[in-house]
Amino acid sequence: MRGVVFALLALAGCGAEPESPTLLRAARQEIRPTDGTGWQGNGYGAVTVLNWDTPGGKVRMHYTKEGKHAVPAADADGSGVPDFVEQFGKTFDQVFEAEIGKLGFRPPLDDSLYHDRPDYGGDARFDVYLQNQPSGADGYIVTEACNNLVPKQCAGYMVVENDFVGFAYPTPQDGMKVLASHEFFHIVQNAYRVDQPRTWSEATAVWVTEQVFPEQKDFDGFVTSFFKTPGRSLEEDCGAADAFCYGLAIWPQFLSEKYGPEVIRASFEELSEKGSSPTPSDAIDLVLKRDKKSSLAEAFASFALWNYFTGARAGGFAGYKAAASLPVLGVGSIAGALPQRVSGEIAFLSAQYFTLSARAGSRIKVVVERPQPELALHLITGDPKQPSIVSIMPDKTSASIESKGEVQIIAASTARKDRHLPFSLAVTEEQVDPVTPPPNPPPPEPTTPAAEEGGCALAGSSPISGATPALLLGALAL
Repeated sequence: MRGVVFALLALAGCGAEPESPTLLRAARQEIRPTDGTGWQGNGYGAVTVLNWDTPGGKVRMHYTKEGKHAVPAADADGSGVPDFVEQFGKTFDQVFEAEIGKLGFRPPLDDSLYHDRPDYGGDARFDVYLQNQPSGADGYIVTEACNNLVPKQCAGYMVVENDFVGFAYPTPQDGMKVLASHEFFHIVQNAYRVDQPRTWSEATAVWVTEQVFPEQKDFDGFVTSFFKTPGRSLEEDCGAADAFCYGLAIWPQFLSEKYGPEVIRASFEELSEKGSSPTPSDAIDLVLKRDKKSSLAEAFASFALWNYFTGARAGGFAGYKAAASLPVLGVGSIAGALPQRVSGEIAFLSAQYFTLSARAGSRIKVVVERPQPELALHLITGDPKQPSIVSIMPDKTSASIESKGEVQIIAASTARKDRHLPFSLAVTEEQVDPVTPPPNPPPPEPTTPAAEEGGCALAGSSPISGATPALLLGALAL
């Protein structure tokens, strides 16, 4: 598993706003690794720094063959550019084509617009600097200058590992794919707005790696942290070292599989100067209502159900395409005989999972004791390969399901930020009486030839001995 990525943002002197929405120019200073001591000491020092423009024409790679930042020297094709640099650069071309060309996200802001910098990479290409990284990190972005739009968008550059020696990636090529796709998407995010919460910025950066290079295990490794703690909120604050932010990649993965990846792109547009959404959840809600005839609440209720049918439980429910390879979500047990009361609080935009034993054939009824318009429930029973599912959406207050030995209850809160949702569920067991088959009718009485000919001798008799038509209807109704 990769180390924690450092996202270093240097808002370098975004001063008084100009009259038009142009890039804000900062005071002259050393900001690039090729400019003196660089930003916070990331300069190359007294070595020759070379550059190579990738075949795609959108990226410029900066590297050195000297000192601690030297890249591997092998040059099998004799081009004069080390193979490591060429391969890394071509990986960035793949990323650019996938994230900008195929998925349709915005390209990075053009850093050539502010030529008053001592060094801005030389032209409009996006600049990548190869340097030896400290332990626990493999790359970061630096944000240099912002525009005066609301919200602000910023341009910058990226610093990445120079050889991947000592890292846990299976091969340097694996490291190139993960690092290029993940960190480049942070630059893409900054082309929409710079103040996005880590729960969305890191989640979508891990998600995009899965879209560009699905063969990588980066996504699979990170989402484990979500499935271990599904009771944490989608909007919970988390720090740079908290893997939960990265594990939330399962949320944009769900959205893209259920509604299409265009929902993610449209949500970023709503977060930018083109929209009016203050948070990712607001943006998603708006996009789903406008474009998909759905909502954030409906989507999150489905999300909670999809997350149950993963790992060994996959196969009987049409959820994630790769559900069988995802971790199994932990479910808490409710001990004791029914009736039971299940109560507590659920964090906003999170879910809790319970299982209880119930006699096969008995009917389990769940009643929401406190009507809660932001609570969604799912009842599940039977083999996960052939499950029975009953859902209680916020407009209902009760539901029941016939037990097949155990019943799982999923309680999902669609409440928004900073609100913990109290809930109380009354769970009862009702025995289902089997339908009693009617007794065998007695042998028919001998009939007269006249009756046989006329065919009317049985017209006024009951087909079931001792049963009236009303009782028969009652039995059928039961």
